[in-house]
Order: sequence, then C-alpha cells, then structure tokens
Amino acid sequence: MKIKLTKRNYTGEGYWHYFKHLETGEVIREETIKSEYEKLGEKGGAKYNPIKDGYKHTHSAGGEVNVDTPDKKLGDNEYVERPDGLVFVNVKGRGIGRGKREDIINNEIEI
Repeated sequence: MKIKLTKRNYTGEGYWHYFKHLETGEVIREETIKSEYEKLGEKGGAKYNPIKDGYKHTHSAGGEVNVDTPDKKLGDNEYVERPDGLVFVNVKGRGIGRGKREDIINNEIEI
C-alpha cells in the first residue's frame, strides 16, 4: 500500500523534556538547550531533572529531528531528510521510522 507524504524542512536537532500531568495523564514536551540536556547524563545528573508544577518529568531526549512546523515535530504522513541523507517518516498509526531517500518516490512510501 502506498502512503502519500508531505515533505518538511529540517531545521536542526532538538533537545526536549517530557512531562506527564499528574491528574490528566497528558504528556507535554518543553524545549531545552543541548548543555542543559547533557547535564542530565553526568554523574549525579538526576539533580538537574526539570521540575514543573502539576507534572512529573518522565524523560528527556536529545538530538531529535526538528522540522519547520509550529511544534517542530513531524505530523502524520510527513517526512524530513537530514543533510546526511537519513530520512525520518511519520506514518499515521505507525509512528516515526528511519529510512533512506530512495524509500520515498514522488512523495510516497510503500508500506
């Protein structure tokens, strides 16, 4: 089955903190900077875990692909190509996967 995709532009790597709301369970993410993210991986780095009222910090992630959308995330049925040629594809209901440019032909991918 072919899936039609929309191409997004790569805007760089992102560093994010993820939080879960204590009452609703809603997960949100907040952008951080590379140096703050890297502090978390140092010995005793847990002391740098971010705090947000009403939320629990679940994890942080670094080196994520940022794209030219308001939330900097790939939406459903969108893809982006990094400068190194690696492609990230978000197919609705299947999540984000990695591949090569040649996996996408005429903005479509075969799944």
